[in-house]
Amino acid sequence: MTDQPTSSVEWSNEKCLLLIDLYKESTNLWNTKHKDYRNRYIRQDSLLEISKHMDTSKEEVDRKLKNLICHFWREVKKVKQQRSGDGADEVYCSKWFAFKSFEFLKDRNDCRPTIETGTVQVCIINT
Repeated sequence: MTDQPTSSVEWSNEKCLLLIDLYKESTNLWNTKHKDYRNRYIRQDSLLEISKHMDTSKEEVDRKLKNLICHFWREVKKVKQQRSGDGADEVYCSKWFAFKSFEFLKDRNDCRPTIETGTVQVCIINT
């Protein structure tokens, strides 16, 4: 018998979509350009607010968000793996229920405008 903690929340699709909406509203949690993105205390407060709204622990919310985001990026990778020679019937379209809800994350790691230094262009990436 194992002593692993069990999930205290039954995560239905509707509850997951609500969680994603609350996460999207808390831009300091995902937008690297937000002034409070690197402030861990404010980020923890935001997660705590979401957890209160979801009536569960902050750790449970954090765990579920990480799982959902990871699944989203796996789906994005599948979409991007299409090759130019693939037929139209072979194009991958995600059918995952939360894919469209997470589309706001697609642009978060885009490069800022390039700075030309001689003949080499340097792309600055926010991390």
